[in-house]
Amino acid sequence: VAGGANFVDMGTTQLLSVPYALHAETAGNVQTYTAGNGISITGNVIENTAPNQPVTISGQGATSVTGTYPNFTISSTDNVNDADADPNNELQTLNINGNQLSISSGNTVNLPTYSLTAGDGVEINGNTINTVWTKNGDNIYNNNTGRVGIGLTAPTGKVTIQGDTSNVLFEVRDKNGIPVFVVYQDSVHVYVSNTSAKTNKGTFAVNGKTQSKAGAHTIFRVVPDSIVEIKDANGLPIFKAFQDSVQVFVDNSGAKTNKGTFAVNGKTQSKAGERNYLRISPDSSRLYTEDPNGGFGVRDYSSGTTTSYMQLTPENYFIGHQAGADIINGIYNNVMGYYAGSSLTNGSNNSIMGYNAGKNLTVGSSNIIIGYEAAKNATTMVYNTIMGYSAGFNLTSSQQNVLIGYETGYSTTYGSLNTAIGSFALHNNIIGSSNVAIGNNALYSNTDGIGNTATGSEVLYSNTSGSYNTANGLKSLYENITGNNNSAFGYNSMYHNTTGSDNTSLGSSSLAGNLTGINNTSVGSYALSQNTTGNYNVAIGAFSLPANNASYNTAIGCYSLYVNTTGSWNTALGGGCLRNNTTGSDNVAAGYSTMQ
Repeated sequence: VAGGANFVDMGTTQLLSVPYALHAETAGNVQTYTAGNGISITGNVIENTAPNQPVTISGQGATSVTGTYPNFTISSTDNVNDADADPNNELQTLNINGNQLSISSGNTVNLPTYSLTAGDGVEINGNTINTVWTKNGDNIYNNNTGRVGIGLTAPTGKVTIQGDTSNVLFEVRDKNGIPVFVVYQDSVHVYVSNTSAKTNKGTFAVNGKTQSKAGAHTIFRVVPDSIVEIKDANGLPIFKAFQDSVQVFVDNSGAKTNKGTFAVNGKTQSKAGERNYLRISPDSSRLYTEDPNGGFGVRDYSSGTTTSYMQLTPENYFIGHQAGADIINGIYNNVMGYYAGSSLTNGSNNSIMGYNAGKNLTVGSSNIIIGYEAAKNATTMVYNTIMGYSAGFNLTSSQQNVLIGYETGYSTTYGSLNTAIGSFALHNNIIGSSNVAIGNNALYSNTDGIGNTATGSEVLYSNTSGSYNTANGLKSLYENITGNNNSAFGYNSMYHNTTGSDNTSLGSSSLAGNLTGINNTSVGSYALSQNTTGNYNVAIGAFSLPANNASYNTAIGCYSLYVNTTGSWNTALGGGCLRNNTTGSDNVAAGYSTMQ
């Protein structure tokens, strides 16, 4: 408006709202609604004209519906317990009662009955048929617990042979068919070669054996009315066989060239002779048979003290320098080796073999200790099996351990009920018990963990006090230290787990990166492989949730939730489901590559 100077100043005036202007401010386009099936519209009221209508669910399987229409929930639409959803193909239970075979659907059939009658040499006990002969490879043996008779029905010995003619009762021949040992009705003949060949020179003969079957002639015969005597060139006895004894004589004169080096009786002109002894070389090694227990011993007396080299009695066998030297009470011990079992005073049924093996064991029974310094420091032990170089070296008091391998269970002191097989297995264990370690370096660092089972090389290698873990596969649970109740199966499975507990992983490198995560379940190669702190995740399928570090995710299917890192509460059912989800949460995807 062009007014110029013609305008008149009227002062200040307040602006006021006009009712129609306010209505115009809020006015907009009007939306029109049309009633469809089951809907009525009256004014501004919309109603459902057909409430509470039935909902039909197709398919098969157990289904659960909660709530009321229109707010209801349908659950488990495909929760079946058998191999498929066919109701005509259900699992059945087989039962047998007597000769009737039945299934849970109600059908029953009668099985045929039969009976067997035992013949000669056959025994029937329930459903088992036994004969008196058993085949073992190319061998056959008689398993009769009584006696065996040949030629008679009532044998008096374990094996009794009775002849019925003047023929040979029993005969053994060499490869050429020439008799070696023959039992006749009234005599026994033993044959050795009497040919001039150097390799066949006879050294003992009852009958000389020639290359001709008919050429045997008597050389040496022992009968009840005579003795055998062999003399030297001077007419002095060398060998005598009496009715109740045998004597062997060697020269014990002072002549330098004839100094005795072996003697059973010192040879003198009197029949009574001297005491029995065995002298290997002058003033060095002597074998004595005057053991107070009626045994056989080899000892060194040259130094003025008694050093035992061998002690054999009906109760114990000790072989080696001071082996079993301190025994006081105990029977059926077998000890061999330098100072092996040298401190054993009370114990029975021990088998100890090796340099210093079981050296400090004082009281122990039913132990097997074999190896260089195996169980060297053990003092009190029962029912242990320890085999290997320095295996169980520091054991002091323990029971029922099985330690087999180089330095296996080396540091164990009081641990019991452990089984370790493999070099360095359970090497650092101190008081841990009830552990099973099979494989080189398995449970190597364990000190006080209990109830662990490690199968495979370097399995649970770093574990110190973690307990009740089960790991199978090379380096599975390798870095676990204090984690408990974990189960890892497969190469590198749960490799980096340190303190995480209650996890289950099955598959190569599954949960390999887990550090502290708990209650995770992974099945499949590299499933949850990079998870470190995530909890309560379930990953089933190769490469499912491999990058995850979140919690409460469920991924079932190969590559499901493949790149998920921090997303939580996701559920992916099917290969590739939610494959590209990284941080999203609360997603549900079912079907191959759904929401990928």
